Amino acid sequence: MSIINFLFLGFVLISNLIFLILGEVSIEVQVVFSTVLICLFGIPHGAIDHIIYRQEQTRSALMFYSFYFGLILVYFAIWMYLPILSMLLFLTLSAFHFGQSQFSNLAINLKWQRVLLYQSWGLSILSGLVIFNYDQIYILVANNQDTVALMPAFQYQANLVVLVLSSAVTLAILIHLKVKNRISGHSFFKEILLFGLIHLCFFTLPLLVGFTIYFSTLHSMQVLLEEFGYLKKKMLELTVSDFVYMILPYTLVSIVGLGALLIMSFFGILSMSATFLVFIVISILTLPHSIVMDDFYFKSLK
Repeated sequence: MSIINFLFLGFVLISNLIFLILGEVSIEVQVVFSTVLICLFGIPHGAIDHIIYRQEQTRSALMFYSFYFGLILVYFAIWMYLPILSMLLFLTLSAFHFGQSQFSNLAINLKWQRVLLYQSWGLSILSGLVIFNYDQIYILVANNQDTVALMPAFQYQANLVVLVLSSAVTLAILIHLKVKNRISGHSFFKEILLFGLIHLCFFTLPLLVGFTIYFSTLHSMQVLLEEFGYLKKKMLELTVSDFVYMILPYTLVSIVGLGALLIMSFFGILSMSATFLVFIVISILTLPHSIVMDDFYFKSLK
């Protein structure tokens, strides 16, 4: 296992031990823990999309930003009129993006098989998150009038069906790849183990803590390492400090921007709850980011 996998496992074990000893940790402490990790790794992993994308494209900066912010504006407009559809799109898109990053180094020749594995793995992870933390999600969503409309996206029975089917498809594809010798025994057992550990993480830990540990380590840290390795090949003299400098501007803009929006929500300047606002902001950033990363994985890492 890589150091990132061990970090994930370490976070899971330590967090479970803390909850076992203390019995309960206040939501305020959980929010601080999650905020720190997401600000350090979650937000930065998407903060150099403009640099990553233009390494393989000849389009101008104006074209890139028009495309990027155009998608953000369109998705925001959809949120205003079709929140349930927007939420389902966000979950589906996130599932694919998570699966794609998980198997970025796994060579699968058939495109349909590759896409199906990415989507099924991600759907299993996210539906498992909903099923194992349904009570917390229900309370979170039901507390605000604007988020109540999103409840159909988290319907228990539907997510249970998705969890069973997507998990079965994921395991079937991985077993098929192993039988056909498309992946090594080491890779096969590593993926099966991580698949189970992620679900165990979501099952044993509170919603916010469990997801933050997965998102910050197995997803964001992994992507950051891949981005650094890719740019290092393009810029031979690139150092870690140079990479951090590249990430810093848009990371700070994102943190300050989201913070300002949450403050405006708290004081009633924006007529949206903090939960609804967070869903919107994360989703409208995820759409263009996932497209950039799709291009990155399918072209740059081959």
